[in-house]
Amino acid sequence: MKGLARTQQALDETELELLFLSLLQRTLLHDVRGAISTVSGWVELASMDGKPVPAGLERGVDHLRELVITASSYHSSPKLDTISAGKLLSGIPRAESAPENMTIKTPFRALRAVLRSLGADTIRFTAAGESKASLELSGLPEQGVQLAMRPMLELLQELRRSNEWSATLCTALLRPLATSSNADLLSLNSSSLSLTFSMEDSL
Repeated sequence: MKGLARTQQALDETELELLFLSLLQRTLLHDVRGAISTVSGWVELASMDGKPVPAGLERGVDHLRELVITASSYHSSPKLDTISAGKLLSGIPRAESAPENMTIKTPFRALRAVLRSLGADTIRFTAAGESKASLELSGLPEQGVQLAMRPMLELLQELRRSNEWSATLCTALLRPLATSSNADLLSLNSSSLSLTFSMEDSL
């Protein structure tokens, strides 16, 4: 049993690393894209005003833009799976049973890896209207809840400083998971979060 537990932990850590890499790529591409747009705007304004543009600046901006386009084509977000809420929470510590006919689309293995590592007091699904399902998590680390609601760059900085996947960091990873799942992330209080998914047709 201990061997199986260690194997599962290793698999979970692999999923967390892949999720981190996806977050890093997405954030880098977003920020570099914004910086290129700003520099391009200044170059265009300078040329319109008849001011000399530093040699090689326009060429450098074009090269950066091409690099971003190429990197974007290789960026892979976590694979989305259509899965029942019951299967998603099956075997997760402190998770309440969920109806099998409540079906969502999310990165199944990545989300389960995060849920197993949270140390949450309670994990449960509730219906949120006719076509929404809300995953509510309570008893989370307050610092993790704060990080999950902050800009992605702050989350990346915190991840870079850490040497292990703590409950705090795993809580913060709910942010990119919500983004990948097109789910709404909401802070319910200082130690609780919810992810609200659009429900899919039942499997």
